[in-house]
Amino acid sequence: MTRRAMAAVLLVGFLGFFELGMIYVVAPAIRDEFGVAHSATQAIILAYTLPFALFVVTGGRLGDLYGIRRVFLAGVVGFCAASLLAAASWNLPVLLAARGAQGMSAALMTPQVLAAIRVLVPAAQRGGAFARYALVAGLATMCGPPAGGLVSLTGLGWRLIFIANVLIGVTALLVGARLLPAAASRTAKLDLTGTLLAAATVLLVIYPLTFGKSWWLLALATVPLTFFLRNERRVERTGGQPLVVLRSFRLRVFTAGLLVNVLVSVILNAFFMLLSIFLQDGLGLSGSKVGLIMTPWAIGTAVGAALTARLTKRFGRRAPLGGAVLMTLGIAAAAASISYIQEAPLLLALSLLIAGTSISIVSTPTLDLVMSAVPRTEAGGAAGMFTTFRQLGSAAGVAVAGAVFYALLGGATGPDAFGRAFTVTAFLSLVVCLIILGLIFMLPKSAAPTDQTSRPAVLLLPGQGAQSARMAAGLYGHDPSFTASMDRAFAVLGPELREEWLSERPSDLYDDVTRAQPLLYAVNYALGRMVVDAGVRPAALLGHSVGEMSAAALAGVFTFEEGLALMRDRVEQIRKSPPGGMLAVGASPEDLAPYVNGKVVVGVVNAPRQTILAGARGPLDEVKQRLVADGFACRATRALQAFHSPLLTEVCAASADTWRAVELRSPQIPLYSAYHPGRLTDEIVLDPDQWAAQPAQPVLFWEALDRLLNDGDFLLVDAGPGQSLCALARRHPAVLSGKSAVIGLLPAQSGDDTRDRDAVAAALTAIRS
Repeated sequence: MTRRAMAAVLLVGFLGFFELGMIYVVAPAIRDEFGVAHSATQAIILAYTLPFALFVVTGGRLGDLYGIRRVFLAGVVGFCAASLLAAASWNLPVLLAARGAQGMSAALMTPQVLAAIRVLVPAAQRGGAFARYALVAGLATMCGPPAGGLVSLTGLGWRLIFIANVLIGVTALLVGARLLPAAASRTAKLDLTGTLLAAATVLLVIYPLTFGKSWWLLALATVPLTFFLRNERRVERTGGQPLVVLRSFRLRVFTAGLLVNVLVSVILNAFFMLLSIFLQDGLGLSGSKVGLIMTPWAIGTAVGAALTARLTKRFGRRAPLGGAVLMTLGIAAAAASISYIQEAPLLLALSLLIAGTSISIVSTPTLDLVMSAVPRTEAGGAAGMFTTFRQLGSAAGVAVAGAVFYALLGGATGPDAFGRAFTVTAFLSLVVCLIILGLIFMLPKSAAPTDQTSRPAVLLLPGQGAQSARMAAGLYGHDPSFTASMDRAFAVLGPELREEWLSERPSDLYDDVTRAQPLLYAVNYALGRMVVDAGVRPAALLGHSVGEMSAAALAGVFTFEEGLALMRDRVEQIRKSPPGGMLAVGASPEDLAPYVNGKVVVGVVNAPRQTILAGARGPLDEVKQRLVADGFACRATRALQAFHSPLLTEVCAASADTWRAVELRSPQIPLYSAYHPGRLTDEIVLDPDQWAAQPAQPVLFWEALDRLLNDGDFLLVDAGPGQSLCALARRHPAVLSGKSAVIGLLPAQSGDDTRDRDAVAAALTAIRS
């Protein structure tokens, strides 16, 4: 089934490359039939590429939100309908409108090709899948120019190309409707503001690059780009689904691989354009002959794609490095041999064959790394980014190469003048080849991609502050495991707490320790138990504050009901503590050393510059005033007590006897602690006094996370309400480098039953696959 689904998306991949390959050859025939000026050739090409570039990122994100199959099918239907209109066009405006509709439809369907490979194919087999994608691209590229020349000999002429698009599209439609995955995250709406700002930015960049004029628009593009970046950060910070996930660019693999493919696109399109201009305008060759001369390059692309999987498996990063060296030599040889095309055509053919083969060996493994560096739920957006940046690279290559070429030509005519201009401009592309070589050294030595779902899962369980109205309530009554655990909790905690939990507007005491902590303990446990009952065996558990109680219950240190009783006793004792609070500060503990004293202490260290102070209300307010005056960003948390400070020492001691009455057992799942950073030993786990003292001890979450990720590469699953621990874990170097990955079980903002269920379904699918 997966093979047939892959066949459907690869057919669409074929369509995209075939369309772009043939239009360069048939555009002059279209222009001649309609009797329009030579400048219309560029309009015919731009009518497709501009809307495609403007909206391809949006198409990728729509696939993430509404499902690969739904968006894929919508795109294919639109593409087929637009192709029919193009085939029946009776004048240039109608054709341009049809080409624009094709571009919009391609923006929907094309990102789903890469996203489907990312989702359908296991990591161990994905290199071969991307190689097949590159092979199809090579075949389509190879077929495009010759087909463009051959159709001119038929009765239908260029219209036959668009009819062929319909036949291929209908086949892909029938297969994709049955076999492509329908699952979608559906955890947020489309970022419309980001879509408009991104389109404006791309338009202001693409236009001058394409037409080679109005270069001031490039500077103007920085305005919507600035607002776009701000919008994307805001959407991600508030729990929405941004159009572009900016954190992907923190991954060195993603950024380097993306740049490699952009620069390959620069070389590919610039070289094809220059060669086409030289052959048609310089030598006066027909479209069919131009297609024939370009065929060795396309054949090389297909051959390189067929060899890539074996080469990268055996040689790792050395394969694309070798490919980059061969690419440099092949382009240099083509540039040098162009002047001898009449006397030694085989020399040019051999150079093009080498260049095409090597470009495939460079681009295919880096494409695999780009798509494997991002989470499954962001695959469509990443595919859209990849395609958009490739379009920008294409436009930049064509614009710069064209400007240099015509400047060198200087109005001269004849084969010799065109040959000299082509040779010099082509040699300039060797600088880009050297940059590609340097970028490849930033990729992992092994070209085999890692996958977040191939790593063992670790559950992260949050503490107070993560609570929200109806947190995870969308699962109650829907998931049997989650419902059973929550019913067990309310049998101990009482039905009134269930009513408050399910209320759209809980009371003002919802954030009080007597409600927030028991509910968080129960919800964390119920979510973790649901994951375990779904067949996932966590490699470890790491809790934050009260989350460590949930982790201990899941690991079997004490039963769930014993933990509920311990929690009730704990919160009753804490309720008696002196008034206090907590203050989140954007600074390190070292920065805050001059401000802490016996009354205000460092209570939590969540990240290198994310610290929470705790203390009595009066002294804490004084420290806040000093921090604000000194330029520190700080805000009060929702805690009504001075957790993790000496103010709770006496009340914690009162819980010691209750803890000593419980039989503590060795954990059945490895436990990592933020109170004793690192993996807990049995000596600590079985000590009731250390459990009783936790509310008065500092939480060193970042150090605990660091110890965990030093012990291995994991898929970190935020198994609590919201995604507060996701946000923290994504800052860790092991996650930024791609060694470990992060996924949230619930949406960042809960309260919507459908969003809760859809998010959990998508997360469990990702974890188990």
